[in-house]
Amino acid sequence: MQRIVNVVIRHKSKFVDREYSYLTEEEIKPGTLVWVSFGKGDSPYEAVVMSGGEIGEEAAQGLKRVLRVEDFVVPALKLELAQWIKKMYLCSLNEALSLFIPKHREMSVIYDVFLIPSDESLIEQAILTERKTAKNKILLLQLLQEGEVNVSALQRELGKPLLETARKIEKSGAAYLERRRVNRIPQSNYRIRRDPIKLNEEQLLVTKNIRANIVDGVNTLLHGITGSGKTEVYIELIRDCLAKGKQAIVLVPEISLTPQTIARFRNVFGDRIAAFHSQISQGERKDQEDLIRSGAIDIVIGARSALFAPLDNLGLVVIDECHDDAYKSESSPKYDAVEVAKELCRLCGAGLVMGTATPTVEQYYDAVYGAVDLQVLKHREKGKLPQIEILDTFEEFKQKPDILLSDRAVEAIREEIAEKKQVIIFLNKRGFAATLSCNECNHTVSCPNCDISLTYHRAGEQMLCHYCGFSEPYTKKCKACGIGEYRYIGYGTQRLQEELAQRIPEASVLRLDRDTTREKGKHEEHLASFQAKQSDILIGTQMISKGLDFESVNLVVVLNADQGLRFPDYRSSEKTLGTILQVAGRAGRSESGGRVLVQTLDSANKIFDFIGRQDYSGYFWEEIKERQAFLYPPFSSLIKIQTASEREEDAAETAKKIKDAVEYFAKKRRKDFQPIGPTPNLIRRMEGKFRWQVFYKVQQDEDAKMLKSMLGYILSEKRNVVVARNTAVSVEINPKSLI
Repeated sequence: MQRIVNVVIRHKSKFVDREYSYLTEEEIKPGTLVWVSFGKGDSPYEAVVMSGGEIGEEAAQGLKRVLRVEDFVVPALKLELAQWIKKMYLCSLNEALSLFIPKHREMSVIYDVFLIPSDESLIEQAILTERKTAKNKILLLQLLQEGEVNVSALQRELGKPLLETARKIEKSGAAYLERRRVNRIPQSNYRIRRDPIKLNEEQLLVTKNIRANIVDGVNTLLHGITGSGKTEVYIELIRDCLAKGKQAIVLVPEISLTPQTIARFRNVFGDRIAAFHSQISQGERKDQEDLIRSGAIDIVIGARSALFAPLDNLGLVVIDECHDDAYKSESSPKYDAVEVAKELCRLCGAGLVMGTATPTVEQYYDAVYGAVDLQVLKHREKGKLPQIEILDTFEEFKQKPDILLSDRAVEAIREEIAEKKQVIIFLNKRGFAATLSCNECNHTVSCPNCDISLTYHRAGEQMLCHYCGFSEPYTKKCKACGIGEYRYIGYGTQRLQEELAQRIPEASVLRLDRDTTREKGKHEEHLASFQAKQSDILIGTQMISKGLDFESVNLVVVLNADQGLRFPDYRSSEKTLGTILQVAGRAGRSESGGRVLVQTLDSANKIFDFIGRQDYSGYFWEEIKERQAFLYPPFSSLIKIQTASEREEDAAETAKKIKDAVEYFAKKRRKDFQPIGPTPNLIRRMEGKFRWQVFYKVQQDEDAKMLKSMLGYILSEKRNVVVARNTAVSVEINPKSLI
């Protein structure tokens, strides 16, 4: 008998998405990374062991041997979760496994050399007898009198060669050298002064009920208005979790993962926390993960990828702002972190708490009808909900088309500044002008890679594509006709900043968007300066809509509030209501209360009635009727198949062939899945590729499973038949957008 392992090759091609058998001399644990030779050229590839066993000598003929065994192992529970992700989101098993295999695992670690005193009398004697020109040696000896010296760090700081001097001191017997690993931990100077947490009666009741849910294995939706103290409830539940010797994950959307948010948890749990977000380096992430494995860290707070942190004794997962689209991955595997968290908690018996002020319609529906338990925080922890005033600016802006702020908003801002208060202005569009159009030939400056106009950024005089990153220098004269000049159409945060400087010159303005926070540490720096009241007005995009708590902010102004309602998407009203109520929640965080001005050109839209009353429940019962009438989630599952190719005919033909293949296999099973499409995407070309899509609306869970099974078969076993060369195909379950 021969021992074998069955492995999944770590290769991007869907054609090799299956298990292959290799001979091995030793028993290898499932989940272990190995190297094998693969393909006609016997190229070395990394692979993941899925199972093992024994076969006869005859069956073993022709099998290749495992080349090398790595010391990295994907735990059994994570292997099971990867299989679930593959089945749920129709990705390859390699793509699912990649979520648990960090790219940075082979990065080198950093060691510093420390000089540690061993004989104080020899140190004193050396200082007295050493010649005065030996400045480096005298410096080290003097520092040794105070304790150990990190020679490597001192050498980096001073730019002097100190290691050889340290070795000479070691030879004298006065001290000895020691090499220690130095962990790259993200540093933050952001601090929040907070009194010890004391839960109010409403928070205590909710915490008690959630504790019971965790014991009973019931997931919880914590529906709490903005400022109701959901974070304090999370902290109390995490304390319970740690007291039981368990670990916890706190998921926060990337834009909400502010230094302020992290500081709230660090104030309580100190260095037991790892923070995973886009601003940390790969080295910082590696060192934090190693600390998790060592047991030094037992809480991970981060964006959706934090769900895959190497915690092996998970007791609690908290998903803050659980309604947020950021929890949906836009690249394969196109997973929903909320749904993956549910499965992870089921597998390991952990508690799951989903918190938000504005749940998705599907999440609230599940809570109302008992799929999850609903817990409610109706009152603010301090202060009270701000009053929301809907401003119809249609007539005013018709008379003054070049302004962004209504006279009413300018007056309110001036009043707040006069009272030494701060203001937040929300505009969900960065840049200076959304579009540049020629005043002579009407030519619009567009991206050569995407069917979208370039946005003018006055800072740097650049025209940028916000989808693929293409940029070109701004020119005033039209490139098409060479006669006319470009005029600005639409506006962004840069133009708003310029208007504020003109209309309220006494105010100091801080802008927070992707352009001003690209450099590492700038996000924290800007927020800290606003916290210190170095600016009167904070303007920004989605980045300022969540995770911020400034007691001195009494006024929030929302511009172009109906912008999202213009998108042809069944979730446009839900997203608009959620965004405005979230950003409105930044006001009134102190006892003095607050107010919110919402500017719109379409105040007759019924969504603004619900926003003005801050009536999420009323909105839900109105919206759920429309969802049921048109069979949108939660009354169906939506499955989106998207094709992309540099040749539009290939993208279109592939989409049509997939639709035809589904129809063929459905008929064999006496099913009728009605497609919507194929049609070009609303933004037809992006990053140089044409995109086509087909949708399916499926009511029954069993039918959804059947359709996913068919698509999985078509896109793997029949891929050569239906997918054109150089054409990518992706499948998304309940996509966050139909665009």
